[in-house]
Amino acid sequence: HARLKDSMRKLAVSDERFRSAFEQMAVGIAHVSPEGRFLRNNQKLCDIVGYTRAELLARSFQEITHPDDLDADLAQARRVLTDQIQTYSMEKRCFRSDGRIVWVNVTVSLVRKADGKADYFIAVVEDIDARRRAESRSRRSETLLAEAQRMAHLGSFEWDAASGELQWSEELYRIYGVTPQDFTPTFETFLAHLHPDDRERVQSMALIVLENGMPIKYEERVLRPGGGVRLLATEVTPVKDSAGHVVRLIGACHDITQRKQAEVEREKLLKELTVRNVEMEA
Repeated sequence: HARLKDSMRKLAVSDERFRSAFEQMAVGIAHVSPEGRFLRNNQKLCDIVGYTRAELLARSFQEITHPDDLDADLAQARRVLTDQIQTYSMEKRCFRSDGRIVWVNVTVSLVRKADGKADYFIAVVEDIDARRRAESRSRRSETLLAEAQRMAHLGSFEWDAASGELQWSEELYRIYGVTPQDFTPTFETFLAHLHPDDRERVQSMALIVLENGMPIKYEERVLRPGGGVRLLATEVTPVKDSAGHVVRLIGACHDITQRKQAEVEREKLLKELTVRNVEMEA
């Protein structure tokens, strides 16, 4: 009897430790039946999805999963049930009790009975809503910036002095008449696309910026692969490290071809009008 009591005491202590750990986890934890019903969940999961324990126990994970993410979730769960995989992780949207959507990262594994049959899923749920919404805002900002650059015919670039890596904006590819799929921007390929009469001057200016660390402005002509010349007003700004060394060059290239053409046409028209007025006065 003493041995039995000791075993029961150890079992009770072990069970209490499990309950304590289950509740104190910084992530949501749920036990879910093979059919999807919630069997057990901790308070953190309740906080994430906004349901009470009783409300969750009366629901299934299918009910609170966004329809657009449900098929992928169910497909992965079936693979676990059929022993194709042991566990899976995915990011998905869940409906909170107030109807709002929250993004979570869920990691799922399966506990089996002694006879090998499925007993219940263990789901670890992490709230990633803030990160996903920040990423969404960042993507929207990038889209707006790209659209603004397209409308203004303004391309941009960034050149890393140490690695030599050159990154172009979407609009700069458009201005040059190339695509990221068929053109890799490097300082050499950039120079090769300039008008021959501009290459040495532009290269010298880049070296001056690197040496004196001062911004510079200049105009350059770009030869497009399909024909035609684009005139760019370019401004290059150096970025320095704490020691004052230039580590990056950031540039903005404004396509002023149409503006220059309009100026030439306007000057031509003014000359014609001047000549005509002189002739009329004579």
